[in-house]
Amino acid sequence: MSVGIRLKEERARLGLSQSVLAQAGGVARSSQAYFEADTHLPGGAYLIAIDKLGIDVLYVLTGQRAGGAAAAPPAPLPRDEQDLLALYRGSSPAGKAAIRATGVAVAQPLSAPARKGKKG
Repeated sequence: MSVGIRLKEERARLGLSQSVLAQAGGVARSSQAYFEADTHLPGGAYLIAIDKLGIDVLYVLTGQRAGGAAAAPPAPLPRDEQDLLALYRGSSPAGKAAIRATGVAVAQPLSAPARKGKKG
């Protein structure tokens, strides 16, 4: 089995689109397609970046799983969560802080009373 086939298999295992994986890896979608078609080999910076998404880079390169044969693959995230995670991972530190703050703000229950001050 080739690097491209294993890369495509890993992408499918995590439920990622070519576009999402390409963006996370810092390449164009066409480059992602070339990698999966074995027309080009991915470089180190790309492999380091996609490792952060959970791609088993050792498996992609060698065919041997990093966690051993018994390691169970994680359940894939829904597409909207994958897209949000890719955007977060591609953001600057300030952007990541803004995304976290927004997440905390919108995750607050609507029925929770607002606190105006401390009891002393």
